[in-house]
Amino acid sequence: MKSEYTKNPNGRKIIRDQNQDILDEVKRRTAENKELYKKRGSTVEHPFGTIKYVWGFRNFLCKGLEMVRAEMSLTCLAYNLRRAFNIFKGKEMKMCF
Repeated sequence: MKSEYTKNPNGRKIIRDQNQDILDEVKRRTAENKELYKKRGSTVEHPFGTIKYVWGFRNFLCKGLEMVRAEMSLTCLAYNLRRAFNIFKGKEMKMCF
């Protein structure tokens, strides 16, 4: 039957990634929860898209996991502060200390 499926005299090789089981599981869960993933795309992915495309933070400037975490934390802090400012802009804010 080999001649029906390939013209290669050595046969055909099927390569499967070592993490293919995980990818198959993610694909299955995504197919089962389409509405949940749509909601996630509109709530969770928006800040990352804004930071990446609008603000232009496509690459990290630092090297090393600790420094990258610090840089990402500062970027998220800036996003959250800017968002809070835009939400409360024009509203009277009372500071409680």
